[in-house]
Order: sequence, then C-alpha cells, then structure tokens
Amino acid sequence: MTSLASYERDLGLPARAGQADLVLPDAGELLERFGAVLRGLLGAPPCGAELLHARWKPGVAVAGSYLVHAEDGAQVHVSLKRHRGLKAEAQALGGPDATAAWSSDVAGELLFTPEADRELPGLAVALGGGGLRRLARAVRESGCLGDLQVRKRASSMELLRYKPERRAVLRVDLKTRQGEGLRDQRRLALRVLAPARAAALAADRAALFAESRPGFLPELAFFDARLGWLAEPWLPGVVDEHRSRSSAQAVGQLLRRLHALPLASGLAPTLRPLDLGPLAVAPELHERGRALAAAWPPEPASRALVLGHGDLHADQVLWGADAPSALLDLDELGVRPAEEDLASWIADELAEQPDLGLAAASRDLLAGYGGLDLERLVAPVGRQLLRLAAAAPRRLERAAVARAEALVRT
Repeated sequence: MTSLASYERDLGLPARAGQADLVLPDAGELLERFGAVLRGLLGAPPCGAELLHARWKPGVAVAGSYLVHAEDGAQVHVSLKRHRGLKAEAQALGGPDATAAWSSDVAGELLFTPEADRELPGLAVALGGGGLRRLARAVRESGCLGDLQVRKRASSMELLRYKPERRAVLRVDLKTRQGEGLRDQRRLALRVLAPARAAALAADRAALFAESRPGFLPELAFFDARLGWLAEPWLPGVVDEHRSRSSAQAVGQLLRRLHALPLASGLAPTLRPLDLGPLAVAPELHERGRALAAAWPPEPASRALVLGHGDLHADQVLWGADAPSALLDLDELGVRPAEEDLASWIADELAEQPDLGLAAASRDLLAGYGGLDLERLVAPVGRQLLRLAAAAPRRLERAAVARAEALVRT
C-alpha cells in the first residue's frame, strides 16, 4: 500500500471523550482477538499489524484499516468497524463477499477485507479471481487500447490506496499483444467508488471532455457503471509534495488553466459541507469553531463559478521534468467558486507555518494564478482551516485537540 498519509495515532481519544465503546484495537489486541481469522487469510501466523487509516465519527462509529503481515512476508489488508445502535446490525449484513467479513463478540463490530466492502462492490470483482478477465473485457469494449489485446494471465493488479467504504485505487499492468505478433504493455489507474458516485462523476467528466480536451487532466479510459470503476491512463511523471509546495507559482498557473476551462452545460454547483462534529471532543473548541463558521459563511451563489478540483493539495500535482504536468485525483471535480481550490492550498501552508499570515501564505500561488483580492480569501481559508481542525480528532491523530486548537486560532 502506498500514497496514504501517515499519522501518529491516539487510539484512546474516544475513551477520554466518554466513548470507550468506540476505541479501535491496537496491533496487539487485533492479533489476539482475530488471530485465527488472520492466520487463515495469511496462510501463516500473523506477527504484526500497522494501522493505515482511522476515522472516528463521535457518538456514532469508528473504523480503522490495518496491514497485517506474517514472518514469511505475506500481507493482508483488513478493516474493522464498530457502530453504535441499530445500524450496527445492518452494517454486519453488507458486503458483496460475505465470506470475507467476520463479526465478533463486541456489539456492532465487524472485521472485513476489501473484498467485503459494502459500499464498493466493484472492489470484490477487481480483487477476485475474475477481475482481470472483467477488466480485459471492459478494455476491449471501450476501445481505449485500439486493436491491442490483453494477455490476462500475464497482466496484474495491485491495490495502492484504500479508504473503507469511500474509495480504492489500483495500479493495473496490462500485458498486450497485437494479433500474433508485437507484444507490449500498458498501465492504467483503476479508481473504485460507490457506483452512484462514480456514475455522476463519469457523466461530469464526459461533459467536460466533450467541451475541451485539457492535456493536464487524466481522461477516462473507460467506466463501468455497475461496478463503479473509473479507469485512467497512468500518466508519466512524479508526485513530489516538497517540490509542489516550493513551486507554488507554477501550481497556480496550472490551477488557472483548470479554472479557465468552459463549463459544460448541465453541471450543477457542488456544495462542500463543513462538519465540525469531531471538535465536540473539546466543548469550548467546538463552540469557537461554530462561531467562526457562522462568521465565515459559504461563498454566495452569485459568486462566479469555475470547474474546481475540489481537493487540491501538494500530493495531487504531477510533475514532469521542468514543470507541473497534470492535476490528479479528480474524485471531487465539480463546479464551485474559484476561492475554494485556492483556500485548500493556502490553508495547508498556514497549517504548516501558522506565523506566515494570509498574505505570505498566498503570495506565490496567487502570483502564478494571476492575483486575487485577499479579502475574498479570508472566509474560504478560514473554513478550510476549520475542516483541517476537525480532521485531526476524526483521524485520531496524536495531540489532536492541541492541533485543532492551533488551527482554529490560525
């Protein structure tokens, strides 16, 4: 697994907030409680586990994803979810592969592999025995590789990123041939989303590329509506967060190109919610956050709208030899005020260097973008800082309350 941000965790945070029933097990407890299941999945005794992803919804649920390994090098990815109330029973019934999910003696708790993800049925197909066969058929029907034929037995797929019940990204290495002669290979990125979300996103992207063909955005190679598969060509280049942050002017130029694209007819504005629930872990912090949110309302509907990335960060920029060549991860692509993308980047800068101030944190990005009145960025940046503050306890970060307080003060 790669490309997932790493955090030091504080698994005891829910307990200190009076929610001891929503505490994730640490590695030792996971192996002790589910040892037999994990041994069956690995084919050998498990010897360690790493928590890759955690999400706490105070008063409702907690979920975590672990990479479990054995001494012989075998690895398996499992997720554990614990949900309060009646919904817990419904959660335990979900998933396209019931053989890959196990309930426990803890009320509302379920352990499952990615194949049993109830929101991502396409993941079970991708990771199952027939995944490459289904993918080869989709490639053939879409015509995205022309007359090249996929050699299914020689091809492979690898799970790179996985957020339970949200999305997964796989790298697909296709071995191909043309007739009985030339052999070659192609690489695709396969994104797996909830089918309804994937269908809406595919429609929006099709409308976008019908109006223009921006070379700095990955096109769809094919889309499978039933499975929620979105396949893109694997673009050459590297993701370098440090380079992106130190070259914000070049990123601003690329963002300006995105915002200048014509809006396809029928695309509705995308409203991004602001959930401050996790800040309730510290009541005074929660009240402060709500007061600031009221003082920084969302952008008015009358504000000029653009085609926005929706999740712009330094790790979403692909670099060529001399300049940024593409914006990646278009799962939140939509129509929104331009200030939202700018605010996402600027808030990241302020989160790392709170003493910078808005003007300094914005300077390089806006120099490339073409300038913007800083007053128009105060509220969007403030709201984005509140999102970052709420994300700290949601992810069970170590010192989450202190970090949230610092972000709210910024």
